[in-house]
Amino acid sequence: MNEIDEHDLQVFIDGALHYFTQISDESAEVRIPYLIKDDLIMDEFTGMIEITGMRSGKIYFSAPRAMLRHILHSLGENANNEELYSDLVGEIANIISGNARRKLGSDFNISVPQVVRQEIIQMLDKKVHQFAIPIRWKFYTSSLVIRLH
Repeated sequence: MNEIDEHDLQVFIDGALHYFTQISDESAEVRIPYLIKDDLIMDEFTGMIEITGMRSGKIYFSAPRAMLRHILHSLGENANNEELYSDLVGEIANIISGNARRKLGSDFNISVPQVVRQEIIQMLDKKVHQFAIPIRWKFYTSSLVIRLH
């Protein structure tokens, strides 16, 4: 199983939609996923999960500061600082990947989240497909990037 298929994408989409349903009375909307053909500049905060096992690669969840501030507020947190934004974006990436692991099986191993700022996802290997899934919640747009092989 080398390429990402529709089932793989749907597992991650379902995990992301479930997350937003749990934190808010307003569901998220998934925009049309697309194949990344060139380097992709991510938002201000990005949580990255390394995948190993039968599949390998990375999962990214990237969001703007304003969206993370709004999510924190929805969770009852009124403090706003860089550390909280970093923790939150890493937690979201971890939750989405953890939900995927439950559906894809125990051979789908996930790392602890790493947080990066203004990351550029480079197309290092044009043979490995990378998909971006835009997710709109309230009036913010975040990105879920799936790079598995």
